[in-house]
Amino acid sequence: MARYRRFALGAVAWVVVVSAGAALVWTVISQAGADVAGELPATETQSQASSAPPANPTRSAGTGAASPAPPGPAKPVRRTWQGSAGVVVSECRKSAIDFVSAQPASGWSIEVDHTGPVDVRVEFEAGEAKTRVEAVCVGGVPSYTVEDD
Repeated sequence: MARYRRFALGAVAWVVVVSAGAALVWTVISQAGADVAGELPATETQSQASSAPPANPTRSAGTGAASPAPPGPAKPVRRTWQGSAGVVVSECRKSAIDFVSAQPASGWSIEVDHTGPVDVRVEFEAGEAKTRVEAVCVGGVPSYTVEDD
């Protein structure tokens, strides 16, 4: 009986130690990630084929009439283009666009040509293949056009 109690006590102690260690590691990694990335707003990923702006969120459900926009500065609208060459992220504040980031896919190199406020232009290159991604604000939302060479 004493052998069973020692075994059970050892198992419980092991579970407590492993759980506490996992919680500590999770907290440290989570905090480090927040420190590196900061508080990023949610983004929507759009493919090459889909670059239409989202439906107007200020419409009221009952009348179909638009409700007035809240006063103050416009919140930026961030969108992501993702293709075989890589990823481009930009955001619009009304009609001004800003380059946020770009990441080439494996085997591709990148050159950022324009970072706003009129347009964002990023060129990806892999050997003879080239992909040019351009973004402009359309209705306050980044709209991407892609040209492959």
